[in-house]
Amino acid sequence: MRASRPIFITGGAGFIGSYLVERLVRDGHRVALLARPTTDLANLTGVRHAIEIFNGDITDQKRIAELVTSLKPKGFFHLAVSTILAGKTAPDNEVIRTNVHGTVNLINAAGSVDYDFFIQTGSYLEYGPKDHSVREDELCAPGELYSISKLAGTLYGQAIARSQNKPIVTFRVFTPYGPRSQKGRFVEVLVARALAGEDLKLSKPEVTRDFIYVEDLVDLLVEGMEKAKGLGGKIFNAGGGRAISFGDLVSLVLKQTNSKSGAHWNAFAGAAYDSDFCQADMRKTHEAFLWRPKHTLAEGIEKTVEWCRSGIADNSHKNHA
Repeated sequence: MRASRPIFITGGAGFIGSYLVERLVRDGHRVALLARPTTDLANLTGVRHAIEIFNGDITDQKRIAELVTSLKPKGFFHLAVSTILAGKTAPDNEVIRTNVHGTVNLINAAGSVDYDFFIQTGSYLEYGPKDHSVREDELCAPGELYSISKLAGTLYGQAIARSQNKPIVTFRVFTPYGPRSQKGRFVEVLVARALAGEDLKLSKPEVTRDFIYVEDLVDLLVEGMEKAKGLGGKIFNAGGGRAISFGDLVSLVLKQTNSKSGAHWNAFAGAAYDSDFCQADMRKTHEAFLWRPKHTLAEGIEKTVEWCRSGIADNSHKNHA
């Protein structure tokens, strides 16, 4: 296997990325991961022995070019991002360097090898607020820097794909959730506080999101890898195709955790990008791929609850050891 060309991944130690790495290893692929020296690799514990990790930063143009030239990857998954959490981001210059310059660096470096696929993840926030199911061909009107930077990366990849006939495909990811989600993400916070019996301070029950379970998302990314050569320059929504209100989600979490936590609505203003209707139009994705999500929201929340419970039990055991 070591003689084969690797799949090069950025952001592979993160929430979505770690599931993707595990899937690729399980499928027998050689995986080369780019990670900063300070990156927490805890999510990769189970596959650490089976992957190659190279220190570097996506914003370091020279380092990226050297690695790509040396490894000659057969394909790329670009998931590294300076993200947004509860409406807050890193400083503006860091967001731009990572999300725009980093994406440009990797796409340009990839041009030095003959690759089979380049899959990058965009964001539903690129669309801006809408009052209907959003299609991939709609006019984007992002409302803050994170969304603008993600749209810039999407459009750059699309432009290179079209002008140079490259198999670059973008998936605009809606709201992923599941075990190992980053601390502070909405679903993770809801479940953790419900299990602890803590009251929930919330914005508006009418706000909606389109949720996609992390393993379902990875299934779609992998099929995208397999079909990328015929889809260069295309953008696809990656969501569940349903607008789920915060009120309904909270009710589901409280039911599945059997929690007595109180829900205090309008406790604070929501994020600027919150909307009373957020839903992916999944027709284009369903036409191009065999993929369909395997998990209902209830099933995905159940798995997330089990993960949170096991984490609480593990921490309790450690605290009493």
